Amino acid sequence: MLRLAAVGRLTPCTLNGLRLTRLLWGPVMSDVRVALPFHLRTLARIEGELRVAVEGTVTLAAVLDALEKNHPALTGTMRDHVTRKRRPMVRFFACEQDISDESPEAPLPPAIATGAKPLYVIGAIAGG
Repeated sequence: MLRLAAVGRLTPCTLNGLRLTRLLWGPVMSDVRVALPFHLRTLARIEGELRVAVEGTVTLAAVLDALEKNHPALTGTMRDHVTRKRRPMVRFFACEQDISDESPEAPLPPAIATGAKPLYVIGAIAGG
C-alpha cells in the first residue's frame, strides 16, 4: 500500500495573477510487511507479522533502518552495529527468493514494496 505523507505546511503560490495557497506533500511512503522469526519477535515484544513505513525506494537497508528505528531492541540482531553487514546466521527472503547476498541498496520486488507479500527474516539453522 502506498500513501503520501503530508509535510504539514501551507505555502503561497501564484497562478495567473491569483494568490493561492497549496499544501506541500512529502515523499511517497510504503508500508512493508515483515515476518520475523520467533526469537526476534520475542525480543522486540511484538506478535505476528509487522508493518514498517519506508520512505522513498524500498530496499533491504531501508526496511532494516525503519525496523530498527521503530524497534530499538532489534538493533544489531540482523546486521552488525558498525559495518551494517548482514549477520552470518540471518537470511532474507523476498518473493520466495533468497536475497541475503544481494546488495542491501538494491530495490526490493514490487510485491514487497506494495505490501502484497512480506519480507521474511529467517534465522539459519546449522549443525551436523
